[in-house]
Amino acid sequence: MSLAGDRLRFGHAWGGVPARAPMERDVMEGNQMHTSTFELKVTNDERALLEAAASMSNLDVSSFVLEAVTPVAESLIREQVTFTLSDEAWAAWEAINSAPAREIAGLNDLLMRRSPFSWK
Repeated sequence: MSLAGDRLRFGHAWGGVPARAPMERDVMEGNQMHTSTFELKVTNDERALLEAAASMSNLDVSSFVLEAVTPVAESLIREQVTFTLSDEAWAAWEAINSAPAREIAGLNDLLMRRSPFSWK
């Protein structure tokens, strides 16, 4: 982590093993190597707040920020890609999906036609 002006810089590696050997500026946390840099613009007051909170937590600013925002980011993504059904809704979903396919008039003909977007 480096602090420059009103910017905090911190790194995080999303995928397994780094493609190169660790360098002096890399940060090792747990078994994950933080090699990617993320720059965050903050006011002087926000920077002081983050530094104080990180210090009180016995963490560097990068670790403090990652620890605070990662669960929020994961929760937001999980909410966007998953959905939950009640038992009744699940039963209705299963009934629709287990029903035999129905024939739709003209669909076979349409699918057999040459695409208007094909080059040949």
